Amino acid sequence: MASCGTWKEQHRKDIKVYDLNTNEKRVVGIYKYFKFKPAKHVDEIDWQMHEYSLQDNNDIVLCHILVKDSEKLDK
Repeated sequence: MASCGTWKEQHRKDIKVYDLNTNEKRVVGIYKYFKFKPAKHVDEIDWQMHEYSLQDNNDIVLCHILVKDSEKLDK
């Protein structure tokens, strides 16, 4: 069950995504990683979000949200 809280970015700056199909080192997008911090402490659920956006257009983003067991992550 999700609770009230906020998404906290895990990197101080955006991670650049490069085009690997060309010899140029051309940035094509931005990657960000977030973790959900609930307002109340919840031990058993770990929410993560991976956000991808194009370099020239931040109006549209693709988000992949995962729910992981925090006990499995600690091992």
